[in-house]
Amino acid sequence: MTSPNNSGRNWRRACVIAWILIGVIALIFFPIRLWLDQLSQYILSLGWVAPFAYIGTYILFCIFLIPSIALSMGVGPVFGFTKGLLLTVVASNIGGTIAFVLGRTIFRKRVERWASDKPRFNAIDAGVERNGFVVVMLMRLSPIFPFTIVNYLLSVTRVPYWKFALGTFCGMFPLSAAFLYISCEAKNVINEAAQKEIDTQRLVLRIVGIVMAIAAMSVISRIALKAIKETSPNIAPPSETE
Repeated sequence: MTSPNNSGRNWRRACVIAWILIGVIALIFFPIRLWLDQLSQYILSLGWVAPFAYIGTYILFCIFLIPSIALSMGVGPVFGFTKGLLLTVVASNIGGTIAFVLGRTIFRKRVERWASDKPRFNAIDAGVERNGFVVVMLMRLSPIFPFTIVNYLLSVTRVPYWKFALGTFCGMFPLSAAFLYISCEAKNVINEAAQKEIDTQRLVLRIVGIVMAIAAMSVISRIALKAIKETSPNIAPPSETE
């Protein structure tokens, strides 16, 4: 007989696989890469306004619940790793704050109705009340918890704003660094593979770096999830709350 824990893990894996398949289908049937390339070129064409345009677009993604990972990985690398990371961290904190404030004011009733349908919402609320900063940081460290959705979800909990903001910064910094590194290296791999004379050794090293970054991010995510369960046992990722 399957235990509840195993059932939960299997459900989470099924959801992750489903999201991957949706992403692959979207990449095949919709010109997402072309759209992101066009957006990148447009933002760069703005000159000194480009960083502000990127931050503004990121904020809109946060407000309208559009997955921000697509923007940070698709557009962020055009600024380079260091500048892209700085802009992404600033944008994620500003965008998260605006969504958090909207969830506590204008959209509060709507978010509360939505959250009331989530079986584990009370557990999240109790968890952030006891260990606000730690729980928020750990949720940010794990990509299993969608950034834009969590902004609104946390807005109707009892977590103080300063713990939300500090936890978001401390969690999003390493996660954004990992995503940007993978995206920048993937872009370099594609560019180098398109050249007539390929430096095989450098190309292999870049690919190995990408694989190691993904593996490290997976390990950190597992550690974060384990820590969340130890800190607040009843909190589960979105895939287990439906």
